[in-house]
Amino acid sequence: VVLFILFVIVTAYALTIVFNFLFTQIPWEIFGNKNIVQNNDSFYSIPLYMRLIAYVLIGPFAEEMLFRGVIFSRFRKLMPLWAAAVGSSLFFGIYHGNLMQGLYAFIMGSVMCVAMDMGGSIFYPLLFHIIANLISNLCYEFDYINNVVYSVPGIAISAAYLVVAIILCYVFKDKLTKKDK
Repeated sequence: VVLFILFVIVTAYALTIVFNFLFTQIPWEIFGNKNIVQNNDSFYSIPLYMRLIAYVLIGPFAEEMLFRGVIFSRFRKLMPLWAAAVGSSLFFGIYHGNLMQGLYAFIMGSVMCVAMDMGGSIFYPLLFHIIANLISNLCYEFDYINNVVYSVPGIAISAAYLVVAIILCYVFKDKLTKKDK
C-alpha cells in the first residue's frame, strides 16, 4: 500500500509536469474561440491560501466523489475498465468547460480511473488530483519552483519516469490490482 501511494504521488507529479509542458506547446488560439483556454488571470487572481483550499482540497474532493466515486464506479459495474474510464472522463472533461482544460481533464481523469481501479479505493485518484493541482498552483505562484520543475532536466526526468512507470504497470499488471491485496 505504501509503495502504491508513492507510485501515485510520483506519477501525478510527472504526468502534471509533462502534460502542462506539452499543453503550453499547443497553439490553442488557432481554434479561434476565447473559451478554448482557461483564463489564468482570473483563475490565479485569488490569494494562494484560498486557491489551496478551493483548488487543492475542496475541488478535488468534490470532483472525485462525483466523477470517480459515483460515475466511474457505476460505469465500472457495467463495462470494462477502458470503457468506464473513457465514459466518466468524458463527463469530467466536459465539466471543465473549455477545450484545453477539457482535454487535460479527460487524460488525467482516465489515469485517475486506472489508479482507482488498481488501488480499489477513491483515495488514490483523490491523492492524484490533489498532487496535480498542488503542483500547478505552486509552479504558478513561485518562479523558482516553476524554473526547476519546467527545466529541461525536470521535464526529461518526468517523461522518463512515465515511460518506466507504463512499462512496469504493464509487466506487473497482475500484481498491481486490488484483487491481489
